Parts: sequence; structure tokens; C-alpha cells
Amino acid sequence: MANKQVLTGDDTLKINGDIIEDLADGESVVISFPNELFTMEKGKNGNAIYAKNESGSITDMTARVLLGSNNDKTLNSLLLSQKQDFIGSSFIDVEFIKRLGDGAGNVSSVNYFLEGGMFKKEVDTKSSASGDVEQAVAVYTLQFARVKRILS
Repeated sequence: MANKQVLTGDDTLKINGDIIEDLADGESVVISFPNELFTMEKGKNGNAIYAKNESGSITDMTARVLLGSNNDKTLNSLLLSQKQDFIGSSFIDVEFIKRLGDGAGNVSSVNYFLEGGMFKKEVDTKSSASGDVEQAVAVYTLQFARVKRILS
């Protein structure tokens, strides 16, 4: 059995086509799926009913950017626009590219295309006298209606 390795670390986040360069520490981008793709019930005589759950394609994304950075200002402007005129808001599109290497010089990628996004909540903040670096991070939480995941 052959050992497999993967090299990762040169990810790219684009929001509405703009590269987000001011990412913070830790898990700077997280894409998650809060709902199940289907539900199932077992019935009499072992029969099973499967029902597609359209909410299973809802996608959440958090992006941690440096507080006060150019990307923070851009994202905050989009958030303010959504709050000021929700009906007149434009949807947000995201492309997240995760580059992968195999250690032999071959590179592939996993691309996530998120469409129909809106800001899900406000941006939290804090002050700390004990050196907590989280006080310099703006966490944006968005939710999307559609997602495509493509491996190349």
C-alpha cells in the first residue's frame, strides 16, 4: 500500500471577483453546510422513505479579515449596503480555490463556487487588555443559496 501526501496552504478567496488578501490568523476561511441533503424515515416491514432536503445546499462561509484593512472596509461597505436597502441589494458571489500538491511537483485544486450570498449576521468586536489578538479580527458570516465544488 502506497503512502499518500498532500501539500496545501496557498488558498485564494475571491469575493465578487476581488481577491481577499487581508486574511487573519487561524481558520481564516471556513465553508460549511449546516443542513442534511436528505431525510429518511423507516416504516413498516423495513420500508424506507427518502426525501430530498433542498436546504441541504445552503452554504455558510466565515471569513476572518484584519480589522480596519482594505478588505474589511470593502466587506463592511457591502454589509452596510445590504442593511440600508435589503430589497435593492446585490447578491455576493465567492470563489474559494484550495491548491494541492502531491510532493512530486503535481498540482491540483478544489474550487468552491458560492452564489446567491448575503451577510447572515453583524460583525462582532471586542477589546482586550490581556493581549487577545482576536480584537484585531473582523469575522464576516455569509450564507449562500447555491454551491458547486469542482476538483481539477
